[in-house]
Amino acid sequence: CSEIYYDLGDHISDPEDRYLEIWNLVFMEFLKDEEGKFTPLENKNIDTGAGLERIATILQGVNNSFETNELFNVMQSLAKDLGLEYGKNPDHDLYLKIITDHLRCLCFLIADGVRPSNMGRGYVLRMITRRAARFVYLIRNQTDAFLYKHCTSVIQNYSLAYPELQANSEAIVSVCRKEEEAFAKTIVNGLALLEEKLKASGKMVDGEFIFDLYSTYGLPLELSKDIVEEQGLTIDLEAYQKSKDAHSKASGTGNFK
Repeated sequence: CSEIYYDLGDHISDPEDRYLEIWNLVFMEFLKDEEGKFTPLENKNIDTGAGLERIATILQGVNNSFETNELFNVMQSLAKDLGLEYGKNPDHDLYLKIITDHLRCLCFLIADGVRPSNMGRGYVLRMITRRAARFVYLIRNQTDAFLYKHCTSVIQNYSLAYPELQANSEAIVSVCRKEEEAFAKTIVNGLALLEEKLKASGKMVDGEFIFDLYSTYGLPLELSKDIVEEQGLTIDLEAYQKSKDAHSKASGTGNFK
């Protein structure tokens, strides 16, 4: 492969932030089978993986993709409603970026017909919605639905290129709000139990307990992993998997991710 980087300028001290990869040319030559053997492709090709938002970052003279016009508009709307000012606090900036990214993603998923569930892409939608809601909770310390009010910001900023957002605007707002409200009923108790467990845990957190948080309180594994890893700990994923399999077998559904 051949990676192409752009130097954003010496005003950025961190090399990881200063040099932005905007293109990655991947030369497809071989097929790798299930046994790990390589055979030449009948039709070789080049994957030109240019990033549209990364190119926009350069053309608009900003430091990262979150500061490009459409996405920044969404983030600014969230920041104003959360009482924050972007660029003043690194932790709050990180929260804003996560919430903004997840909000945009959930709007597109819902517009594409995805609905929250415990399986497949429905699970992905549920996970990112609840992860965004958790970061909102960290800022506001309130459990009332919040994200759904900002779905309109995503719709307004992206509908010119993606008219399906406007066509499904009512469903986007409604589905987001219902998922937030469902999560709000359990987030306080679930997070409180997890925090107490972390205080009594060693380096490895009980996977069975983490699964119980998901099955009882709706805390997705990815969300629990975020919180656990923030404390420098890890989850016993083998025990989590065993608990999940046992639950699926007992219920006869197999519906838990």
